[in-house]
Amino acid sequence: MPLDSPALSTVPLTSPGVEHVPLDAFDNEGVLELQRTITSVPRDKSRRPYDAELGRIISGDFDFRGFLQDILEFGIQHGRSRRMVGLAFSDVSVEGAGVGYHEGATFGSRLAFPANIIKERGRKRHVKHILQGVEGAVRPGQMLLVLGVPGSGCTTLLKTLTCQEGGYTAINGDVSYAGWTKKHVKTFMRGDVVYCGEDDLHLPTLTVKQTLDFAVSSRVPSQQVRKGYAEDYSRSNYMHTVRSVLAIILGLRHVLDTKVGNELIRGISGGQKKRVSIAEVLACRGRIVAFDNSTRGLDASTALEFVKALRISTDVGQSVTMACLYQASDSIVKLFDKITVLYGGRQVFFGTYDEGLIYFHDLGFERRFGQSIGDFLVSVTDKSSRAIRPGFESTIPSTPEEFGALWEESTFGKAVKEDTEAYRQALKMEYDKGAKEFKQNVIADKARRVPKRSSFIITYGRQVAIALKRRYQMFMGDKVTFLTVLMANTFQALITGSVFYSMPYNTTSLFSRGGVCFFALLLNSLSAMTEVAAGYSQRPIVIRQKALGMIHPSADAIANSLLIFPVKCIQVTPLVIIVYFLTDLTRTASAFFIFYGTVLLATYTMVAFFRMLAALFRDQSRATMVAGLAVLDFALYTGYVIPRPSMVVWWKWLSYCNPLAFAFEMLMSNEFRNLNALPCASSMLIPPGANLANQVCAGTGAPPGSDTINGADYLAMAFGYYFSNSGRNAGILFGFMFFFILAYVTASEYQADPLAGGGEMIYKRGTLPKASTSADLESVRKPNNDANENNIPNSANAPGIAGGANGVRGTNGVPGANGEHGVDGARSAEISTEKQIQPQMSASTHLSDPPTKPFIWENVSYEVPVKGGKRRLLNDVSGFVRPGTMTALMGESGAGKTTLLNVLARRTDTGVVTGNFSVGGQALPVSFQAETGYVQQQDTHLPSTTVREALEFSAILRQPRTTPKAEKLAYVDEVIKMLEMESFQDALVGEIGEGLSVEQRKRLSIGVELAARPKLLLFLDEPTSGLSAQASWSIVKFLKKLADAGQAVLCTVHQPSGELFSQFDRLLLLRRGGETVYFGDLGEDCKDMISYFRGFSGRDCLPEENPAEYMLDVIATDTKRHNITWHDLFVESPLNKQLEGDLKALKVLTPISEKAVGSHEPKPRHYASNFGTQLNAMLKRSYAHYWRTPNYVLAKILLNTLAGLFIGSSFWDQGQKIDTAALQNKLFATFMALILSTSLAQQSQPVFLQQRDLFEARERPSKLYSWPVLILTFVLTEIPWNLLGGTLFWVPWYYMVRYGDASKLAAFSWGVMMIFSFYWLTFATCMAAVAPNSVIASTLFAALFSFVLIFCGVTQPPPQMPYFWRSWMPPLSPFTYFIEVSVVLHACSTLLSPSGSRSYAWLAVGSLRTLGFARKHARRAGYPLHPVRAIHPHPPSGISCGTFLANFTSSLLEPPLGVGYYVDQPDGTCGYCTYRTGNQFWLHLNTSTFTYSSSHRYRDIGIMWAFVAFNTILIFGLFWLARIRKGSEGPGLLKRLVQSITSRRHGQAKGSVA
Repeated sequence: MPLDSPALSTVPLTSPGVEHVPLDAFDNEGVLELQRTITSVPRDKSRRPYDAELGRIISGDFDFRGFLQDILEFGIQHGRSRRMVGLAFSDVSVEGAGVGYHEGATFGSRLAFPANIIKERGRKRHVKHILQGVEGAVRPGQMLLVLGVPGSGCTTLLKTLTCQEGGYTAINGDVSYAGWTKKHVKTFMRGDVVYCGEDDLHLPTLTVKQTLDFAVSSRVPSQQVRKGYAEDYSRSNYMHTVRSVLAIILGLRHVLDTKVGNELIRGISGGQKKRVSIAEVLACRGRIVAFDNSTRGLDASTALEFVKALRISTDVGQSVTMACLYQASDSIVKLFDKITVLYGGRQVFFGTYDEGLIYFHDLGFERRFGQSIGDFLVSVTDKSSRAIRPGFESTIPSTPEEFGALWEESTFGKAVKEDTEAYRQALKMEYDKGAKEFKQNVIADKARRVPKRSSFIITYGRQVAIALKRRYQMFMGDKVTFLTVLMANTFQALITGSVFYSMPYNTTSLFSRGGVCFFALLLNSLSAMTEVAAGYSQRPIVIRQKALGMIHPSADAIANSLLIFPVKCIQVTPLVIIVYFLTDLTRTASAFFIFYGTVLLATYTMVAFFRMLAALFRDQSRATMVAGLAVLDFALYTGYVIPRPSMVVWWKWLSYCNPLAFAFEMLMSNEFRNLNALPCASSMLIPPGANLANQVCAGTGAPPGSDTINGADYLAMAFGYYFSNSGRNAGILFGFMFFFILAYVTASEYQADPLAGGGEMIYKRGTLPKASTSADLESVRKPNNDANENNIPNSANAPGIAGGANGVRGTNGVPGANGEHGVDGARSAEISTEKQIQPQMSASTHLSDPPTKPFIWENVSYEVPVKGGKRRLLNDVSGFVRPGTMTALMGESGAGKTTLLNVLARRTDTGVVTGNFSVGGQALPVSFQAETGYVQQQDTHLPSTTVREALEFSAILRQPRTTPKAEKLAYVDEVIKMLEMESFQDALVGEIGEGLSVEQRKRLSIGVELAARPKLLLFLDEPTSGLSAQASWSIVKFLKKLADAGQAVLCTVHQPSGELFSQFDRLLLLRRGGETVYFGDLGEDCKDMISYFRGFSGRDCLPEENPAEYMLDVIATDTKRHNITWHDLFVESPLNKQLEGDLKALKVLTPISEKAVGSHEPKPRHYASNFGTQLNAMLKRSYAHYWRTPNYVLAKILLNTLAGLFIGSSFWDQGQKIDTAALQNKLFATFMALILSTSLAQQSQPVFLQQRDLFEARERPSKLYSWPVLILTFVLTEIPWNLLGGTLFWVPWYYMVRYGDASKLAAFSWGVMMIFSFYWLTFATCMAAVAPNSVIASTLFAALFSFVLIFCGVTQPPPQMPYFWRSWMPPLSPFTYFIEVSVVLHACSTLLSPSGSRSYAWLAVGSLRTLGFARKHARRAGYPLHPVRAIHPHPPSGISCGTFLANFTSSLLEPPLGVGYYVDQPDGTCGYCTYRTGNQFWLHLNTSTFTYSSSHRYRDIGIMWAFVAFNTILIFGLFWLARIRKGSEGPGLLKRLVQSITSRRHGQAKGSVA
């Protein structure tokens, strides 16, 4: 076996058989633009790469290889040696915890967690061997292809070799990187060894250009290296050059100004996102690069072009490239130097592809005629797809262990082991000789101030700078959120300012001024809480970029912290200005700017705090729970609700840990220091009409005989605040802010990858399979790989069994081949397998109701609004799908395949669609969406549902309502068998990174649509994308069986092999711009299609060539070279004439007969099931979802419980105290219960948005259930958990405060609290119904919540509100009734009569803390007056208190007179309390339109229920308006508005489609 010489560390620069890739094959216009750029660059006498390429561009012979080679040679000429990193690995083994599957957690299992810990103690955790004994050597300039069925360890091998070790428990073996170890790779060589994962993680609001610019700028080398790229050596010139080359090479130039996008933001197509991911990795200029399934989503020609570009980059840069690719064609496989095949974690082959063919042939395996090399090498490890040579049936290996043992003992295996060891020793020798030079070469890439051991090449300051620029771009890309927050702040400011409008300059405004300061802090704190949700969406992206050596996550955190200063300044400024001047706070410049600066500083501190929480917690629900408790702490212990002197001793320390407490002292002291002589209101001078010397002002800090109060004295006596503490407080606030930022930055740097460590299957509790052997474990994890022989084959069975019922197809998938060339052994195996399929086919056919009418579309065009006008994505596309046939929809990436599929399936929600659609010549029925199946490219499912439950849910809701439920469930069993999902039918779908694998999710997506038994048509969007060749064959083969049974199938495909492509009956081929290039039959072995393109291009399809690749290559290459417009050729071709004739004929065959339809078929309905069935199925699924999502439910329960304990203990025993301060505290204890709802809403809104997104993405277009069912289900599911959580809050809250001991009162209070839980739930859902994301939903809720909260009378007594507000808003605020019914009912106190008997009176809690805080009871009753807060009028000498106050009030022993009572004091003064009973205390809260009374309690209950009902109705109305109602151009009104803003702001004119 020929192997590389051990001493050889490189391969020739131009390897034999490697083709050049002409740059204009990717982007012809881009070449011309690059030419203009190059000619405009000034050049000196020294040779530049641009000089060399200029002539080639002009002559039309510019190639990527020449560009890279010139740069390399230029660097060598200037004394820069080439840095090459070879790779040798031996005995690599990787272990993970568990057995590959486990039971899913539930709410019940989490409650039993302590018992489970005891139960599991002492048990040895099972170790899962993911990789065992893998070895090999890859030299610089070589490419390694990793092959294997899903679950074999391909991804693990790539991650291990590139030092991505997260999620694994043990990694053993020796890996040498040019003699360096993993320790070095994790430090200064991090950028040399990079990994490109399968998932495309990008910031959706950035454009492609901004994304690439950031990637390139983060890896800008030193000036010496940049000399080969740009004339002036500048960073900007380097970035422009590299970005331009990457964009042109990967075909991204035309979408540079388009946002990347995601599910909610329209952007580039999935294939283009994959190219952006590849471009990011290439920008890193790694020496060892691993690509994990990076061709997923790319069409066949683009995938080949990508691998060719890798080949050229590898050759010229002498780098090492590794890739795990599924469905790799022969053209791709032949570009790789080495191939390794994995099976069950064991290495079963390593070498060249021709050696692999020889090795497995000698083992007894047969390569079928037309089977690609990659498919064959993988198929030998799959029992259901391997073909065995005659005579080897009993000798071939079966298990991974047997394959591994044979490989190790084989001549090939021993030679690889020897070669690996020899090359490892050679690398060690090279390391010993040139380690210093190598390290200097690495350091030369880095900026001067970068530490030598750093993983990054630019300075930390530069990282912060580019991260700050990106954060600004993200901010500009998401103006909707910013404007929403700005408008919400302005709205809150206007409300707050107008409620406290022009506060009077007397003592009646003392409490109100404190309320203004408190609200200014509280509103910004509530808005800052949205940072928790925002902190989780970008985490995986930043962690990935750290692994690529781009940027420290901490640098991004610093940039985010820096950007918040101007952003929050803009958002807070309107609030401060409006509130400050509307409320008429002190009008001095110093006071204003202190107020402004303090609010800004407090806001920055709160933002940093909530970001810190998001960085510290891996799970968002837990972070939200802690944030909710923090909000309670901030509100309670700021000093407004409970002044520091009145705080309970066990929680008083919290006020010193509360940054808002110090900010509140600054605001209060800043305001009150200027109130040197605040006049006492006439109503507060006691007693009225007396001489001033004998009067006292009923306000804290008022000296006897004075009609003014000093603001500083008031603060000192009531709060203990001093303006002299302002400097200290500001320093403390800065300390808090910097500490929170430091914690946020530090935690960000050490965050774990949320996608790492997954991969285990999760089963519903009680259904865990009992597997004991390794074979059993393997079958559980990869059921499709070891399928029972009675099931459908999973993979590349011979094309001979692919023949359709109509006999159109031949026996081979390669053009021009004959069946007689097949191998007899393979043929016998295929015939045997075909016989095994027939019984299952007959069962499925018996249950099917195949359609009889063709689906027709004519002259379909589609336009979407973009910046500056409209853009046409589809242009006069016509076609049809007959029952019993499979039609392939193909085209290059961005040609409009998915767009056309969405238009045909009636799933577009924006733009204008024109054209005619019909079923057998009849207009589409209203039940069209319900009677068609649509398998989306994204496998969107509820993570907590099991496979069987998802199928049953679809069957129950989408099959005709006349079908018995038992028959629907029986059909689900058949679907499970047909798709071979028996072994994981009770497995949970799980989130991305855990649960079902990619292939299993795809099977489930198909199964969900099949379970609906579509009557008309089955649409599939990329059903084979991201799957292995075997899995792809299995799915396409199954679809073929459905077509043979009469189903009509329309399917988009990207990279079909020759075998897969030959399974289709007809092809619709699109080019960029949505224009038809071909529509017609493929013919036997694709002969009709090949004949068509050969006739125009003159190029034939070679026997070994894939017809799908041939077709795409012809239209991509010849169009550009010979100016052939394939769309025009098709329009003028006989094929188009035939299409027009077929369309007319199909209409004639099925004439319109509405009456006939109505007499033979049930009346079409929008939904197959009735409302009751929908609601019942949804409730069942939703309750199960909550039970299986314990993190959310436990966070809700814990937040309620801890909040109840916290508030209750903060107001401990206030209900049994009989002073007005205790009554005030009871009021605020109730007020804090209202504040808690903001945190609970933060938890519930993302859950509703998740369900809404699932509904809009898949379930609404499929007509599973109606939108009212979605809303009702969410509310009805939340209610029991809110009842439980509310009860757990109420118990400690009620009994710790001790509102009352009577059981009837307690029951009434509990009922009120439960009604309030319904209120905030429906109110929060209203906001979520109209919001596009959780941040905006939270902002809207906080803004409107504060609006109704401020009018309840707690922070500002209604009589002190402006007439405009007090005349109608207190009665309109639901919180007014909640306060009245909660506090008035329980504000009961005991008054002692002289005889000692008890008399009870209803006491009400007021809002005016300054109106008197004396004890209610006379000293003679045993209750001394409060020494500070008592009011002590001085009677004239010789006059008693009774005489002095005779016309004003009376004592407790006398009949009531006026308001309050007096008590004789030993010092001769008169102790006066402003209220005798609580009824008197309510008088100052009453207005002409609303009065407080305990007799209103039943009325209040009814009104509160009315508010709940109103909110519920509002949810339906707003949801319909924002998400359902359609205008002339698409989706709901508010949704269209958001799309319009983002489209205009961010230039979607150059957008792309899938």
